[in-house]
Amino acid sequence: IKEVSGMDRVFFTNSGAEAIEGALKAARKYAFLKDGETDHEIIAMNHSFHGRTFGALSVTGNPHYREAFEPMIGNIRFADINDFGSVLANVNEKTCAIIMETVQGEGGIHPASEDFIKKVRELCDEKDILLILDEIQCGMGRTGYMYAYQRFGIKPDIVTTAKALGCGVPVGAFLLNKKVSENSLVAGDHGTTYGGNPFACAAINKVLDLFKEDNIIENVNEVAPYLEKRLDELKEKYDFITDRRGVGFMQGLEFNRPVGDIINKALEKGLIPIVCVGESLEQREAGITMDLISIQIKKAFSGISAEDAKKVVIAYEPIWAIGTGKTATSEQAQEVCGGIRGILAELYCEPCAKEITIQYGGSMKPSNAKELMEKPDIDGGLIGGASLVADDFAAICAAAK
Repeated sequence: IKEVSGMDRVFFTNSGAEAIEGALKAARKYAFLKDGETDHEIIAMNHSFHGRTFGALSVTGNPHYREAFEPMIGNIRFADINDFGSVLANVNEKTCAIIMETVQGEGGIHPASEDFIKKVRELCDEKDILLILDEIQCGMGRTGYMYAYQRFGIKPDIVTTAKALGCGVPVGAFLLNKKVSENSLVAGDHGTTYGGNPFACAAINKVLDLFKEDNIIENVNEVAPYLEKRLDELKEKYDFITDRRGVGFMQGLEFNRPVGDIINKALEKGLIPIVCVGESLEQREAGITMDLISIQIKKAFSGISAEDAKKVVIAYEPIWAIGTGKTATSEQAQEVCGGIRGILAELYCEPCAKEITIQYGGSMKPSNAKELMEKPDIDGGLIGGASLVADDFAAICAAAK
């Protein structure tokens, strides 16, 4: 594994999720040994998936997986893959690691771009932040390289690997470079009952032998262009296929309609597709709008004290309804409400954020914002009426000020 990955140390685990747990512990221990503090932060990516154990779930960028198991481990921030600005916005003196999938799988087959991953690598080198690359799904030859990061000519500080590492035998591993292995975990910090057992290790040895004997990676690079061509033809043929993304044999098609019937037909013909959670059109629009609202809130509340902020009423149309012609459910509206409170908690504090009135589903214009300020009982209420778009938000906040 050291030979094919270019890494220096290997810790065998039983699964990918367990490999993620070890990687996170190594990163936190590395930071702890530098300053003796335990308040370090980790940046993960939105729409990522790293596993279902507590640490892995905490850095998984999909609230759907986390919500029933809150609270997660603390000090986790989320940025967007291929948006270096969003990473920079989350970095501070407490950041100890940035974790991402080199190709997001569950989130909808989103490969990290060369420019993005190289900028993140440079940032980590500059600030002594550890770069953790999750190659559990995208590693082991799927992209035409043994590990997907190798196509960029960079090395992470920590790599997680599993799945095809054992080709059906339960095994995983996290790999460390020399710097991290000598300045993080020591005997007793981490352990596993069955990790590195003879059976699993024999399976790994055989898998790596077969990669060489059967020219697996060479085959991926030879056949992948044909796969991409045929998938692109499907996209051109059917208007409900909106995109084709991927690297090597790790390819995905994005649809603008439910795919249950397509999956069933494929299964009947012996093809086993994997459905990624990804994000719906409504969710994507919500994400874009929340980004805009975040900017507008921070601008509008600039210079306002915590006491004065408590007098402000924030009113907005449920985000999922904007531009979609669909009515948001109360759960969706509450989720957006929670997002806005999170932005306010960053500006002030959590108790203060809870005292700021947020109204949704209202007939809102800048002209009636002042009137709403006199109705604090509308917090969480539904009024109904005309739509509010994100561009109105600055004017509304200004009027409320």
